Amino acid sequence: MRDWVPDAIDAQGRCPQVGRLNEEPSEEGLRRLAKTEGIDAATATLYGYLRNASRHREFINAVETGGAPPALRGNSPRVLVMPGAFHAEYPQTGGDGGRVLELAAELGWPAERVDVPSLAPMARNAAALVEALRRAQERPAVVISLSKGGADVRAAIERADAAEELRDVRAWVSLSGMTMGTPLVAWLRARPLRCWGVRALLRLRRQRFAVLEELRRGAALAAPFTLPPKMRAIHVLGFPRVRDLSDEWARRGHARLADLGPNDGGGVMLADALRLPGDVYPVWGADHYLRRADARDMLRRVLREAGREP
Repeated sequence: MRDWVPDAIDAQGRCPQVGRLNEEPSEEGLRRLAKTEGIDAATATLYGYLRNASRHREFINAVETGGAPPALRGNSPRVLVMPGAFHAEYPQTGGDGGRVLELAAELGWPAERVDVPSLAPMARNAAALVEALRRAQERPAVVISLSKGGADVRAAIERADAAEELRDVRAWVSLSGMTMGTPLVAWLRARPLRCWGVRALLRLRRQRFAVLEELRRGAALAAPFTLPPKMRAIHVLGFPRVRDLSDEWARRGHARLADLGPNDGGGVMLADALRLPGDVYPVWGADHYLRRADARDMLRRVLREAGREP
């Protein structure tokens, strides 16, 4: 391992020695590092590489040095929030997008949550997003997705007429997005009793386990995807150390996937950031729920950058 360790990152999430991390790590290399040096060291190594990567550096600098809100010509963008799974049952996770709606209001941008069930197939939610955009009447839009909502937006991107249907989307901001699936589905299926319990609970809520299986890592979501012309993508991902995990859900989720490498405690494998199209903004010391003390200011800055004219 390099002589850079997680504690070298300062309170603002910057690494003084990040210039040494020029070689792109592999998923297998990160898994080995997690086993030999610990999961925190593997997480920090990937974080350092992403901050130093030339394709993300300009955007990261823009977010961290940005001052006043951008001067927008014509109409300000309309914000559409694609919520996460179980946003109705567990609003305390932030998956309902309430924090994003508040920030949009502070910026003076009209905003709404896409009307989707608490757990529904990706294709159904993608169609709901397209319908919400159709009602925008040619107004530029910024789509903000949370967790599973990222997979729903990806489903919209992969529709046959996506270039036309998403033509008004100025930017897509994915917060802790499961855009490439999660190994938590396989973890659950490998434990029949626990899986049976989850199936029973979903049945009581009139929800379907098949929707969770859509998120299985290695299924359709494993393939790379391409953005429509003129759409910008921004992926905000938490990079937690074990001590940063904000609640029992995050601690359990992180431990379940630790043998596979760095993860955010909510089912997202952080090495997926190496394959995502668009800009990546890694947040040191935050988990899947992005609850760092300065998270609100960070999200406001990201939203401002997403709203800038192309």
